[in-house]
Amino acid sequence: DIAGGSSVQPPSPGGNAAANLAIINANLSSALEARAFGSATIQATSVNSFNAASSVLLIGRTLAQLSAAGTNANVNILGDVIVSASAGALIPGGNATGGAAEIIASANGNITITGNATVEANGFGDIGFTSGAASGSGTGGSALVQADSNGDLTVSGNLTILADGVGAFGGTTGVLGGAGTGGSARFLVGSPFLNDSNATATILGD
Repeated sequence: DIAGGSSVQPPSPGGNAAANLAIINANLSSALEARAFGSATIQATSVNSFNAASSVLLIGRTLAQLSAAGTNANVNILGDVIVSASAGALIPGGNATGGAAEIIASANGNITITGNATVEANGFGDIGFTSGAASGSGTGGSALVQADSNGDLTVSGNLTILADGVGAFGGTTGVLGGAGTGGSARFLVGSPFLNDSNATATILGD
């Protein structure tokens, strides 16, 4: 800690609480990188918009979501987009499970991305060093791209949706590799619970 320009004691320890971040209806003239240990969301709501003049990186440990919901709710991003709820183990030999990563256009909302879009919820186990035990396992979370309730989604580049689970290799002799289990990666136009004949999604990449 600092007092009078001088250090008076060691820095206070940081916490690991799940802090959340929400960005609603903003106009950005540069690239955006937004991270939170809890949820990280970007929202366009009715009659308002979120506009970014360059690429967007959105990372949330439990939830990362880019959404437009409501009449005249528009998300316009002039660049690439990465929405990530991927997770790595926090301790040696630890396990990790991906969170939920989503891009959703609903209720007459519109999302337009001029570049590539990646939605990922991967889980990565960490390397273990205890003989006879296994390294950490990785389990994929939920990665979702959806247009429903008259929502419209356009990606001018490539769309990638990932929910991989990657187990770590053994860090030394006698350590087993960790298990890897995939999660859920979904691309949905419409909803199985609603009459969404007017929802559209257009992907223009190769």
